[in-house]
Amino acid sequence: MSVQAAENKVEAMDTEGFARTPQMQTNGTTPMTCGDLTETKASTEGSSNKALSSDVNPQNLAGKASGTSVATTSDLDLLLVGKSGVGKSATGNSILGRKVFKSSASLNSETDKISSDVSKVRSKIIKVVDGPGVGDTRMDTDEGIRVFVDSMEHAMITNPAGYHAFLLVIRFGTRFTQEDIDTIALLKKVFGPDFVKNYCILVVTCGDMFKYEAEENGIDFDQWVHQQTGAMAELVMECQDRVILFDNVTKKQEEKVAQIDKLLELIGRLNNNGKRYTDANFQCAFEARKKVIAESKIPIARDETLQAITLLMQELGEIRGKGAESEDIETTEAIVKDLEKLSERAAFLMKDVMEQDKGTGALKDLIQSVETVEKSITSSRELHCMALQSRKKQKQSETEVSSRLKDLKMQMESTTTEDEKRRLMEENEILKHQLIQMKEKSFKERSEFEQRQREAWRNYEYSQSMLYTHQRQRENTIIDGLRIIFEVTVRPVKKLWKMVKTALF
Repeated sequence: MSVQAAENKVEAMDTEGFARTPQMQTNGTTPMTCGDLTETKASTEGSSNKALSSDVNPQNLAGKASGTSVATTSDLDLLLVGKSGVGKSATGNSILGRKVFKSSASLNSETDKISSDVSKVRSKIIKVVDGPGVGDTRMDTDEGIRVFVDSMEHAMITNPAGYHAFLLVIRFGTRFTQEDIDTIALLKKVFGPDFVKNYCILVVTCGDMFKYEAEENGIDFDQWVHQQTGAMAELVMECQDRVILFDNVTKKQEEKVAQIDKLLELIGRLNNNGKRYTDANFQCAFEARKKVIAESKIPIARDETLQAITLLMQELGEIRGKGAESEDIETTEAIVKDLEKLSERAAFLMKDVMEQDKGTGALKDLIQSVETVEKSITSSRELHCMALQSRKKQKQSETEVSSRLKDLKMQMESTTTEDEKRRLMEENEILKHQLIQMKEKSFKERSEFEQRQREAWRNYEYSQSMLYTHQRQRENTIIDGLRIIFEVTVRPVKKLWKMVKTALF
């Protein structure tokens, strides 16, 4: 079955089942609308709430994208969509430049909930959202429909600002199945018929396998893409040739850089004028998320605070990398200045987190994470200051010895007495020995520096672990609160499932 055929099958589907506006029951009365989520609690029991206006009717919302109207802290928001085991998580890690998402080649999903993280890439703050596998099960099963609906709902809740691009991830060497076709058809039902054309990029993983086969067959990736037929060829055409090969196991830095540059280029070619996909459903998720955080009985850290801590840790890791690669004084001086700036930011973040905690201890993991980052920054700064002083002193000594050796050489060439020549040669040997000792001392100090850096890095890794633990617990708390607001656990999914099965099959 082609993509067009699948789309025709879902044409009769009621959009409300998917692109629905989240609602909240209040005291057993009329469901609250998106707009009501921004208000305070109902003043009296039984007070009526606003009815859905025609502008926020779910049937009028499907596929209507617009520029985001909510506060955002990232420059690019990307959602990874695809089956389990195709390399979504590995691709997310490649984009972020570090291992954040747990990846597996297994067809059993490693991620039963949405996870996300941010990174600064080419001066842009990029947020990557990695969700559960979509399309693992045929859409004629209750489980397949439930996973699809839950995934789309969680994607909105996790990043209510919307998405600049949806990365449709498939694995090289696997065929394009009916499940893939059905998933794309349903995605278009949720996000609109122009969803693929305006917001999608096709990512083909296992680039290492393709390179091996390409050598055997003598074709490049572009040629392979245009050799595809059937539903795959239709998808490529609808994506307007926005297809990219990702090698998530390459160790070559130039290849890593090239594929990220290519991805950013393709994002720039999207037909969305740089705007996120967002509609009233995302707006409702944003307002509901704010409500959960504001009205929680225990403090919940703000999204921007967690992002600031994550970026701080990323910069600390990059600075550490620069320090390990270079021993020159100018680089060390720049590192010390960068660490001083990071120290100021860490102190500000600690104050911010403490204020949000309000002495409750609810943000204990986050406080410990920032404290450990502060220790790591302080330790690294002290080490680099010591190294800087040592390198300056060594450079001065080496300059003096080298200058004296040049003078001795000139004197030996001009002297005529044997005794004077012998004396100058002895002094020359002493100075050469001093140079050797300086180099040995420098090597020893370098080894000690690296050892202490490794100890400081253990603090950094512990801080990362604490941050990830807090992020997971925090997101679970928010999701639990949203389930209560949206009454996700009691939504009438049976009707939705029946409707989807009837429409598709």
